[in-house]
Amino acid sequence: MLTMVIAISDDGAIGDKGGMPWARIPEDMRHFRKVTTGHAVIMGRKTYESIGKPLPDRKNIVVSRTLVPTEGIEVTKDPLLAFGIAVNGGDESPCLNGGAQLYSSALFVFVKRIWLTEVHATFPDADTRWTLDRAGWAEKERRDVGITSYVLLERG
Repeated sequence: MLTMVIAISDDGAIGDKGGMPWARIPEDMRHFRKVTTGHAVIMGRKTYESIGKPLPDRKNIVVSRTLVPTEGIEVTKDPLLAFGIAVNGGDESPCLNGGAQLYSSALFVFVKRIWLTEVHATFPDADTRWTLDRAGWAEKERRDVGITSYVLLERG
């Protein structure tokens, strides 16, 4: 079962100039670490470059046509192969954590759970947006903390 981990603002912003459009939200960083630690994380090159290093205590799989493998990351050109690498490596619930191209790829059909961080603010100048169609998804859990809500969605 593939788990998507995503933060989206009220106006659909997910990125800006290679980073997040909002300032770091410590609670969100803790939440991300909690739900991804011990799992394979699948991400695109831009997401990996925005992080700047392999995430500790996770198998880092980067989907890229140009990046070369380095210590701590596996690289593949094929998003479906990234999922296969994670599952064949023994992770029954790898995490897809960005970016927009991967969220919109064929990999999305394998997503069974979404950890959604709703950032209750707008960022009209953000350069990367994504829309989550919630049809077919059931809200299983919600926790409101400051300007964010943490929502667990599962395919209905």
